[in-house]
Amino acid sequence: MVKVFHFLMGCALVLFLTSITGQKSFSASITQLLGFTTAIVSWIAGIMAYRRGHKPAKYYIVAWFFLCVMVIIVTLSLWGILQFNEFTLQLVAIGSTIELLLLSFALGDRYKLLIKAEREVRDENLALVQNQNLRLESLVQKRTELLSETIEQLESSNAVKNKLFSIIGHDLRSPFNSLISILSLSDMDMLTFEELKFILKENRKNIENIYNTLNNLLYWAKSQMDGITVNASVFDLKTLIDELILVYLPLIQKKEIDAQIEVKESHLVYADENQITLILRNLIDNAIKFTPNGQKLGIELIKLQDSTLVCIRNTVSDVSSIDVKDIMEREIPGSTNGTETERGIGLGLLLCREYVNSNGGEFTARLEEDTILFCFSLPNATI
Repeated sequence: MVKVFHFLMGCALVLFLTSITGQKSFSASITQLLGFTTAIVSWIAGIMAYRRGHKPAKYYIVAWFFLCVMVIIVTLSLWGILQFNEFTLQLVAIGSTIELLLLSFALGDRYKLLIKAEREVRDENLALVQNQNLRLESLVQKRTELLSETIEQLESSNAVKNKLFSIIGHDLRSPFNSLISILSLSDMDMLTFEELKFILKENRKNIENIYNTLNNLLYWAKSQMDGITVNASVFDLKTLIDELILVYLPLIQKKEIDAQIEVKESHLVYADENQITLILRNLIDNAIKFTPNGQKLGIELIKLQDSTLVCIRNTVSDVSSIDVKDIMEREIPGSTNGTETERGIGLGLLLCREYVNSNGGEFTARLEEDTILFCFSLPNATI
């Protein structure tokens, strides 16, 4: 339609040139034809605009409809088709007046639409700002929760370290002081060979406790600094348990414990052998330590479809004093004494839980009458 209006503007320019050159008859003919054509084209343009969604164009259509009718009547009167009278001369003025009135309505409607659009944009911007504020608040809340969680982890880690150093300062220094005293008496020739042999034999358990404690501390410190690294390989659990039983046999015999070792065939697993050795040492050592003299201790291997279950059980003197939930969830180790005041720092079970999980197994503990049972699973080796 823009090209059509440009053409009409060109015709109007031609009309202007013919008028100033004095060609009145030709100019009159162009005026009649141009007025009729312009009215029709403008009316069609209004219809097209309205159909494309421009609502104020309805006033434009009505305005140009009236003007178009007036122009047609006047043009037909000038051509002699209709009768020309005084009222005919007033039709153009009447049509132009109606046109101006309706176009003012169109302008007001257009202004109303602009105000509405501006309000919608403002509301949309306000909604965007509110949405952004909500996102920022959510982000700040998440980061605050993350910071709080990090602080709690640091406080927990610091509490564990403080507890360990407190235990180390008490539980490791006492056995060392005892050994130093024995060696001092020996250096001063105040002990006979038989007395020295007897005292060292009596202190053997203290020495073994020191070794186990230092071993656990070294593993724990390594896991804290470097994380738990699993170097998995295929090995036989039966062979490993048989070797450990030989190590602990003197302690078992000393407390007259009825050891029931139900390990009769090979059980190949895929795990870190050093870590599993540490787990078994801690569980067997705890079982011996907390089993009353003359009571039972058992080790059993159960082969499942995809894993092997290792269960170590022992009789306890006071079931009511054992909190299995605390054992499974405790993050800060606590010092405990065995049936013959054997010392422990509680770090062993913490390491057992972590190493079993790292090797793809599950660590559990439960009470059955007067017996406590620790079990953990390991993936079977695929051959």
